[in-house]
Amino acid sequence: MTRVVILAVDAGGTSFKYALLNDEDYSIIGKEQFYPISSFGTKEELLGSFFRLFKDAQKQCDELSLTLSRVALSVPGPFDCARGVSLMKHKWLALKDVPLIDVFSTWRKDIPYSFLPDVHAFLLGEKYFGEAKDVQSTAAIIIGTGVGFGMWDGKRFIADSLGLPKIGIYKIPYQDGVLEDFVSGRGVSASYERKTGKVISAKDIEDLARKGDVVSRLVYEDMGAVLGSIVGGILSEYGMQAVVFGGRLSLAFDFFGQSFSRAICAEEKHIKVYQSHMLEHAAMKGVALWAKRMC
Repeated sequence: MTRVVILAVDAGGTSFKYALLNDEDYSIIGKEQFYPISSFGTKEELLGSFFRLFKDAQKQCDELSLTLSRVALSVPGPFDCARGVSLMKHKWLALKDVPLIDVFSTWRKDIPYSFLPDVHAFLLGEKYFGEAKDVQSTAAIIIGTGVGFGMWDGKRFIADSLGLPKIGIYKIPYQDGVLEDFVSGRGVSASYERKTGKVISAKDIEDLARKGDVVSRLVYEDMGAVLGSIVGGILSEYGMQAVVFGGRLSLAFDFFGQSFSRAICAEEKHIKVYQSHMLEHAAMKGVALWAKRMC
């Protein structure tokens, strides 16, 4: 009997990654594939990356005797997921306002295409396949080049009319800028520069922290405290019972998790705070689940 699979795509600003997921239990079949992309490439270059991914996935399906049932994409925002139209000006600029469902259908028009904001895909994956399974309401925070925030109230995403996260914490005013200026890769680098006069990456600062560098550890502790001071009230207002961290900077969770937890009074309010161990697998499983069962 031919196995049916969902093509789950984690489409970011600098890379695409995909996996074929079993249509029944969402286990990964075959090899995951990774494609670096140029976010500011031409329309032809960006669409070419998508089509190369689709064709490679179809080749895997043919080799493994799999039947592809649908394509589910986790995407950055802002994005009109219902129409499959990017509204972004900072990523995929050449694809802004392009009806991607129509374009993708030129490859295969016999299968559906669905889109979900990346933070929501990650959040749903954690809620149904990760450590948040034992709670009803869950928030997700993704920290990388920026900071994303989403909430699930036990039945649905807390979202606006376009299905995007209702509260964009990245743009909340903080000091002389916005939160994303302080809670992000560049925010960590800027904080380290203010303390030392040196310009190095957030990854290098994490590496130094792991070697015992006090300043590097303090930079991450400060980031956690700042983030917690901003989102603590939001978490309480919406009754969140858990917060899961993803994104590149979540790998430094052991340096900022405690300061974040203290700032939101996690112990007193019985809020579970943890680092995802699924990472992009959470987004791919979440977007596949959404495409199959919740659209």
